[in-house]
Amino acid sequence: MRKILSLIATGLLLVSFSHSAHAGFLIEPFLDFAVSGDADDGTPPTGDLSSTMYGLRIGMSTLGFIYGVEYAMGTYEEKYSVSGINVTVDGNSTDMGVFVGYEFPIMLRVWLSYYLQTKLSLDDAIDTEATGSGTKIGVGYTGLPYISINLEMLTRSYDEYDTSLGSGTIDPEHKHTAYLLGISLPLP
Repeated sequence: MRKILSLIATGLLLVSFSHSAHAGFLIEPFLDFAVSGDADDGTPPTGDLSSTMYGLRIGMSTLGFIYGVEYAMGTYEEKYSVSGINVTVDGNSTDMGVFVGYEFPIMLRVWLSYYLQTKLSLDDAIDTEATGSGTKIGVGYTGLPYISINLEMLTRSYDEYDTSLGSGTIDPEHKHTAYLLGISLPLP
């Protein structure tokens, strides 16, 4: 809870300071779909990952630079096969972090998000929650009015778990990589 409050306080501080007369407030809702992805826990099998994410970036834009806080939620599905038996794992994800980027004058923007906290809640019998951190790097085409078409690479690494039976560390870390196609509305 302290991490969440610290993240919100940091975001509000970032938003409240403008460093230039050309600074602007940024609100950007987004919707992303995983077009490809995999999940790897360090041992076979590696699963196929699909996901839908939606969220919001809030921050500032100054002379082309953008920065602020990001919050995302979504659905999660991992499919893999063990000894010929197909297994599907469903759940929900939550990501909270900070982002920094640059908007080029040629209808292109790039950004990097660092997720201080990622949480994956699985729909299983023992209420499994995995936590960790992650990054997302993206590039967006901004040639359409108020719409950005985005390609992103999302990586997450989960190193702790909590279930109704107990909690502990995940060793080796469970890693997810997904390639996302999405749209966002970067409002000035």
